[in-house]
Amino acid sequence: MPFDSPYKPIPIPETDIWNLCFSRRSKPFLDSKTVYTDGATGDRLDWGGLRTASVEFGKGLKALWGWRRGEVMAFFTPNCIDTPVVTMGLLWAGGVASPANPLYTADELAFQLRDSRARALVTQIQHLDVAVKAAKQAGIPDDRIILVGELMSSGQGVANGGGSRFKHYSSIRSTFYCSKYAQTLVEPKKDLAFLVYSSGTTGLPKGGLLSCVLSSAYFGWELVVMSRFDMEQACALIEKHRITYAYVPPPIVLAFAKSPICDRYDLSSLKMLHSGAAPLTRELTEELWNRLKLPVKQGYGLSETSPVVSVQAPDEWAKFMGSVGKLVPNMTAKLVAADGSEVPDGDEMAEGELWVKGPQLFLGYLNNPDKTRETMSEDGYFMTGDVFRKDKFGNLYCVDRLKELIKYKGFQVAPAELEGLLLGHPEVADVGVVGIQDKELASEVPRAYVVLKDQKAGGEAKAKELVDWVASKVAPHKKLRGGVVLVDAIPKSPSGKILRRVLRDVAKKDERSGGAKL
Repeated sequence: MPFDSPYKPIPIPETDIWNLCFSRRSKPFLDSKTVYTDGATGDRLDWGGLRTASVEFGKGLKALWGWRRGEVMAFFTPNCIDTPVVTMGLLWAGGVASPANPLYTADELAFQLRDSRARALVTQIQHLDVAVKAAKQAGIPDDRIILVGELMSSGQGVANGGGSRFKHYSSIRSTFYCSKYAQTLVEPKKDLAFLVYSSGTTGLPKGGLLSCVLSSAYFGWELVVMSRFDMEQACALIEKHRITYAYVPPPIVLAFAKSPICDRYDLSSLKMLHSGAAPLTRELTEELWNRLKLPVKQGYGLSETSPVVSVQAPDEWAKFMGSVGKLVPNMTAKLVAADGSEVPDGDEMAEGELWVKGPQLFLGYLNNPDKTRETMSEDGYFMTGDVFRKDKFGNLYCVDRLKELIKYKGFQVAPAELEGLLLGHPEVADVGVVGIQDKELASEVPRAYVVLKDQKAGGEAKAKELVDWVASKVAPHKKLRGGVVLVDAIPKSPSGKILRRVLRDVAKKDERSGGAKL
């Protein structure tokens, strides 16, 4: 039976992201309000500077390359204070931003560039080698590679000017003949703002189409940016900037609960953590509170839901510990049992796959209409692939994952992608990959069960060799941290599908016996 969000519906602005943020008649802060701070350098960007710089960048895109509505720019960069300028400028010009994981290999990035038909690629100096290789594979010329961040001495033709091999975003902003260009008008409900790739459970990543319609108002809150997480730096920044709120995955919650680094800093300004990307255990939540008296609440969402479905109210984190909260406003959902029937409302022990409907749903998967049809019901619900139960107060509890994705420290790992890679190894006959829980990392890690063509050639050395071989070909979060286990056969259904639940049960037995992990 469908159930609605318990919260009052909110009006959805009929506008795009850029105008929502920058074309308001009034706002509760000055143009000089700092909105981004670089944690490493201390550089600051205020609201007025962001607005001006984004318009300049958008005009530069039109002047240099005739940027048109709906054209895609890919982002292959860690967090950077320049990225909001480039993103907002791109949206001003009617473009679409497609972020890529900065840990991708050249082949992984090239797939996204080709699939999205990106016209340009944004990156940083330290990622330039991978970016250049991927761009070449995708047919993107070097002069369409845009650099953000610090311009270190690279000797690779990076300069401000039209004749350089690569362009720094600041040179695009300063294009001298671009003043005549006007903002590109878009249709918020139809035109894309972001093209976000979600790891596919049956192969390569899929591009989810996200429209502008649910862009959030810009509140003028200051965001302190870290290019990569480091516990020492994070604690120092919290103390220095008196940070009050942080979004973190469970492994970082674990660090706050256990790391001795926390004892060296004043973290008293922190009012709450918000955890997502993977379930957070009750035990870890309690451990954090007992140590730092720091509450942590949870939320749930997917790339396809832009990205939130539910969130805990700040004052309910302890009362409903383990819950991912209630549906956000304007959402409807239902729980669907394995036989396709709807779970009756009011049965707190009943479980079912969560199907959701709301104005923030994506428009579908790029170049993949079959997958779009598979994940959308006839009555407009998106099938999340996750199993939930709901209590009488409307709180949702994640019970299991129907989808096969592995979540390593918030990063998505598709078993099928690793299986396809391993099946390309000359000594591998069959393989099944599942996620196992690593208590020390507070995260899932991928483990491969492998059948060798010559089973007499097995042993720990061969398993370690396969682990190292995979590590040389994938992004760091896809490494087989759960090891390789050599087996005689992979359990499969009569139709040939891998029975991952059977493999997960085997993995749990292996863990209890203390074996298998490399």
